[in-house]
Order: sequence, then C-alpha cells, then structure tokens
Amino acid sequence: MPDRNATNAIYEQRYGIYRLSFELHKVYPKPVCMVISNGAIRNLTVTEQVKARVLLNVTYGIESDEPLHKCFEPITIECLIGRRTHTITTEHTFGCKLKSSQQTEETGILTSSVAICLASVIILLMLIVSVVYFWKRSMNRCREIYGRVRTNDTVL
Repeated sequence: MPDRNATNAIYEQRYGIYRLSFELHKVYPKPVCMVISNGAIRNLTVTEQVKARVLLNVTYGIESDEPLHKCFEPITIECLIGRRTHTITTEHTFGCKLKSSQQTEETGILTSSVAICLASVIILLMLIVSVVYFWKRSMNRCREIYGRVRTNDTVL
C-alpha cells in the first residue's frame, strides 16, 4: 500500500474542463482506481506507469465537462490494490455555482412568480375600484330617490 505522503493529487479547471490527476508511488500490484463523483462512479485512466524493480509508480487521470466534486465536500478516490481498498480524499477550492440551465430555470420560476403576484394585485385593485364605483353610484341613486320623495312629500 502507498504511504499517504506518496499520493499527489491535483484537481483543476481550465477552459470549462475539470481535470483530476494523481500519482501512487511504490505500489504492487497495479491499482484499479475510480472517483466517486456526485453519486456516480467513474473509472480513472492510467496516464503513466513506471516500474522500479517490483514496485510501480502509477499516474491516473480523468477529464470531465462536469465538476467531479460536490459543493463543500472533498473528492473521494478509491483504489483497489490487490484485495485492499485505498481511499484518497482531496480538497478543492472551487466555489459552488449553479449550472446555467439551473439558473435559467430558477430565473424563469422567479419571473413567473413575480408576474402572477403582479397580475393578482392588479386584478384585486380593479375589483376594489369597481366595488367603490358601484357603491358610490348606488348611494347617489338612493340620494336622488330619497330627495325626490322628500320633495314630493312637502308639496302635498
């Protein structure tokens, strides 16, 4: 099994591509490694292998359009070396950003909510204005009718 100090992991992002590479020094037999990324298991490719007598120095790598990390969580790499599992965790410095499709969807939902609220307020205001208008109109009619009745009463 490799020492913890013998594992060098590099995780970077350039031009929209996420790259993870790491080295295992002084291992035997050749490990089979995978990264656990957002709940999915992805196999890592051997990019370089050097044999020093019996032990191996092996470099692995993976490239992805999607991030290999979850927000605020380290990246977990598992390597099967013989019958034993060697787990490697590496920290990253990437912030948590929403994907553009998620941003568009959330913006659309927010816009729809604002439009619905605005339409509801306008309809409510129109309803209040209508009620006040018809109430005042009926009050004026009542006054006219009441005024005619009083005028007719005094003439008689």
